[in-house]
Parts: sequence; C-alpha cells; structure tokens
Amino acid sequence: MRWKRVLYIIGITLILLGIILPRTWFEPLTPQDPLPHPPIDGFLLFQISLIIEGILFFWLAKRKTNTESVEDNGRQPVSTPILVIDPITERKALLVLASITLLTIGLRLYRLGSSLWLDEITPLLLYNDASIIQIITSFISSNNHLLNTLLVKLSIGTFGEMESTVRLPAFVFGVATIPLMYSFARLTFSQGPSLGITLLLASSYHHIYFSQNARGYSAYLFFSLLSSFYFIKGLQDDDLKNWVYYGLSMFLNFASILISIFVFTGHILVGAVMLIRIKLRGSSPIPLFKRLTAVFAATGFLGFQLYANAIPQMYVYMKTVYVSPAAGFKLFSLEFLLELWRGISVGLGTVLLLGIIPGAALVGIGLFRQLRNNWMVMAVLMIPGILQAIFAIITGSITSPRFYILFLPLAILIMVQGIEWLSEKISKWLKKGDDYVSRISNSLVLLISIAFIFQLGNYYSIPKQAFRESLEYIESVREADEIVIVVHIAEAGIRYYGEQYNLAEGEDYFYTRTIEKFDQILTANPGKESIIVTTFHRALRIELPELFSQIEDDWVIEKTFQGTIGDGAISVWRWRE
Repeated sequence: MRWKRVLYIIGITLILLGIILPRTWFEPLTPQDPLPHPPIDGFLLFQISLIIEGILFFWLAKRKTNTESVEDNGRQPVSTPILVIDPITERKALLVLASITLLTIGLRLYRLGSSLWLDEITPLLLYNDASIIQIITSFISSNNHLLNTLLVKLSIGTFGEMESTVRLPAFVFGVATIPLMYSFARLTFSQGPSLGITLLLASSYHHIYFSQNARGYSAYLFFSLLSSFYFIKGLQDDDLKNWVYYGLSMFLNFASILISIFVFTGHILVGAVMLIRIKLRGSSPIPLFKRLTAVFAATGFLGFQLYANAIPQMYVYMKTVYVSPAAGFKLFSLEFLLELWRGISVGLGTVLLLGIIPGAALVGIGLFRQLRNNWMVMAVLMIPGILQAIFAIITGSITSPRFYILFLPLAILIMVQGIEWLSEKISKWLKKGDDYVSRISNSLVLLISIAFIFQLGNYYSIPKQAFRESLEYIESVREADEIVIVVHIAEAGIRYYGEQYNLAEGEDYFYTRTIEKFDQILTANPGKESIIVTTFHRALRIELPELFSQIEDDWVIEKTFQGTIGDGAISVWRWRE
C-alpha cells in the first residue's frame, strides 16, 4: 500500500537523523547560576528518541491493520444530567454562553497592562534574544513555560513589547477556557447548571488572576480540561477522532507546563480503573487495553521527545533549586497553609467568611453527588493534585498553591452539585415543580457570581508586583547625589523597568545578591545617601540572612508598594537616623 511506503520513508528519515544529526544543530543557553553537570547528555537522548521513533514507524508499516473497536459493554456510559427537565434550550444556552464569554473578556482585559511581576519579567530577560530552538532545547529557569514563552515571543514580535502583549497568550487561553468549561460541565450537568459553572469560573478571582499572568498556568488549565474532555469522550464512544484530539491536546499540555505530567498520569490511572471495571462486569478489557496502550504510549513518547534535550538540565535544576525553601514551601508546613489561606481568602473575601460553614456542608454533598453522577469528571481533576502532593512528599521538594490550580474547576463543579441539591430541597419544601429547582439554583449561582465580581475591586487596585510604580516613586524623590541599591531578586524587575528610564547601572543604580557586594557599594560611595529596594523578604531572609538582618538594623522602610503576589510587596528603605 502507498501509505506503508510513506511510513517506511518516514522511519528511514528519522533513523538517519538520529544517527547523523550534527551537535552544532543547536546551541543551548548557558545557565545563569552554576549547576552540577547533568548525568546524561540531552542531545544524546534526543538522538535516541529519533531512532526509536523511526523504528516505531517501521513497525507500523509492517503491522496489519486492526479495526477492532471497543464493545459497547466495554465503554464508559454517558452520565445522566442531574436535571432531567431544564427550561433552558440549547439555543438559549449558547446565547447565554456568548454573553458570559463577553463578560470574561471584559474582566480579563481590564488592567491587563498593569506592572509585570518577577516571574513574568525573568523569561523576557532570559529568552527574548534566544532562538526558538534554544528556547525548546534549554532549561535554565523553571519560569520557561515552553508554550507560553514561544507565544509571548510571537506576540511581542507582532505587536511590540508591553505588558498587555506579554500577557496576551495567557489572556487568550483564559478566555478560551470559559466555553470549554461549559462543554466539560455538560459531561455531568444539563444546560442550566453548566452555564452556572461557567459563570462562576468566568467571575472567579483566581481564574482572572492567572488569565492576566504571563505564565503557562492558564494554558495548563485549558489543555488539562480539553485533554480530559476528549479522554472521557474517547472512553464513551471509542471514536478515533476523539483519541487523536486527546493526544494533540495532551501534547500541548506538556508544552504548557511540566506539572501536566500529573494530568497524564491521572488519565492512565482512570484508564486502569476502567479496565478493572470492565473485567468485573464479565467483559473483555483487551480491546480497550490495546487502545489505551497505543494512545498513552504515542502521547507520552511525543512529550518525552519534546523535552529530550532539556531533561538532564531539568533533573539537575529540580534537584538543586527545587529543594531550597526560598523557592516555595514544604507541603506539610504552616507557611504553606497560611499561603493557601491567603490565596483563597483574598479571592473570596466576605463571601468565604459568610459562607464557610454552609459551604463546607454543600461541598460534602456535592462531592457525593459528583461521584454518583460522573466519577471520571471528578477523578481527572482531583488525581493530578493528589499525585503532585505525593511527589512533593516522596522527593522532599518544595511546592506552591498555584501548582494545584486544577482544584479550582473541581471546586466549582462540586459547589454547583451542592447548590443543585439545596435547590431541590427548597423546591420540595415549597411544594414547587422541577422547573422551580433551576430557578432557585440559577439565582443562587448568580448571587455568588455577583459577590465574586464585587471582590475584584481590591485585585484591580494594585498590580501583581509594583516595580514600575516603585521605580517612578524613587525617581521622584531621589536627589541627584543619591544612589539606589537593589537587593537580591528585586534586581530583575528594577533592571527591566529601569531601561525605560535610561538608568545607568554602576552610576546611580547598583545591584547586589551578596552581603560582600552590598558592603563594597557602600564603601565605594562614601558620603552619599542611599536608597535600598527589596522584595520577597521571605526568600531574602532565607538566602541572605546576614544581609537582611543588617538592612533591618540600619535602615527603615520609607514606603511599601503592595502587590497581589504573595510576599511580593516592594519596600523602599532609607538610612535609619
């Protein structure tokens, strides 16, 4: 067959590339900080992956076509929506969804151009001048969320460099997640509750936050929902199209952020549970086992190949940097719990305080109902976070609440399940019909969403990290003979925005990450008044305790610029009189 010859040609090409591809094909970026030498060469891994891929194409060419499909009794049945009677038609639902999407755009466009924070700035400084090949094959910072870095480079190249264009990819994925959330919710709910879930996500502080954050998290949430959707649909109808879409969306999820490996592993575990359930029903799990093996193997291999060059660098980086307490928190620590509470409370505010007790009860009820109606929807959102927590415990690595963003849509799904139950009870108590249930639940969801939106005032009033504002203040109060000493990781933000003010490093502005350099700067500028700039004081205290103690003893904070990032406030210090 002609297609077999094509497979042979592709296989030969890949094997030859794996053998003869010159090492000069790419030049990885050099890490800023000295790190141990990787245990294996990344380029060798990439060569091996090409050879293996070529062999697989040979195997596909020789393999006989097998059109065996999964039997009906070996598929996951489609769940029945909670509300059998729903007054909202599909046409009206689409109109409402369009309105919610417009609201989504407005809430995420507003203040999109506020000051960038450190983790948004670092990739710009490290990768703006790098080639696409260098970005893909190098891992010199965990801030390189691959897909986002590439799209930011495209956005800046197209529209110019400013805060809104840097955040444009995150914004687009954030907006796209809203209609996707509706489709995902329809796996369990009818139109009305699904729109309620979508509205709550659209007005959620945390989703707006990540949609305006030039990182890979909004893409991660989008592709996690998309891949999970097609994974469940694939189990339901075994359509080849769904499996292809699953592989593509999961591959893009790999490219979005590395923690997507836990989503992929969660899908494998759900697939294993399905095989066991099929076996217990007395059916043969072999057809589904073959299908899942092929899909997971192809998807996992492509994900490995994407990062093959950078995997050794990642390993060294994670073993060296992600064990430092300055980079995050231990999972079972008071600091982690306080940061988690801060993040939740700042998004919910009075809504959380007023509804915490009844909310907890509704969550328990909603959890039970979600398990009963569609356990897979809950599993694909819950398992990744559980696996990530287990990984952090076993490896002793640090973690951060933002890594568990998939709990956000899960929490909303469960909450709406609880609201549906409460609406049913109220309707029954009032002796009303089924259509009254949807009126009550829609009203409750709308009230919660309005409360969410009112909470956004505080979020919009301050930037994520006020580097631009603090620099403008410093320049407005600094005397001609005063010097500015930027300490520790505040350097990246001041250096980035300092270019807009043509600030000369080594003349008026000095950067230091050591107490020795700090003392040298003071000694080299006798008689000059000094201004100190610091941020992320927890990390500064951990990594440079002597310097932080010296600053606290001899200097006093003149002004602090708050930010929405935890511990991201920027402090401007002057000499204590």
